Amino acid sequence: MNRERIGLVIWFLAICITTVGSLTPSASLPELKASDKGLHFITYSILSFIPALTFGWTRKVVLACLAMVVLGLGLEFGQLWIPGRSFETSDILANGLGVLIGLISGIMVRRLRAS
Repeated sequence: MNRERIGLVIWFLAICITTVGSLTPSASLPELKASDKGLHFITYSILSFIPALTFGWTRKVVLACLAMVVLGLGLEFGQLWIPGRSFETSDILANGLGVLIGLISGIMVRRLRAS
C-alpha cells in the first residue's frame, strides 16, 4: 500500500471518529478536563495535517482542507439536534484555525522530510 492510500485510510478514520464524537449526546461523553476550543483546534489541525503531509501541496490538499472546514460547519449545525449539544461560532473559528495550522504544519514537515 502506498503512502497516499495509507494517509487516506487514516484520514477517513479520523473523520469518522470526529463525526461520531461531535454528534454524540453530551450525556454519553466522558467528562474531559480539556478546553472545548482546544479540542476543536487540535482535532481539525490533525484532520488537515494528514492530507497536507500525505498528498503534498496539490489541489487535493486544498480541497481536503476546504472539506474539513465544511465538515466542521456541518457538524456544528448537526449539533443543534443533539441533546446537550449546541451550535457555537467560536467552535467554528477554532476548527478553521486548526485547519490552517494543520495545513501549514503538514507542508512544513513534508518539506523538511524532502530536504
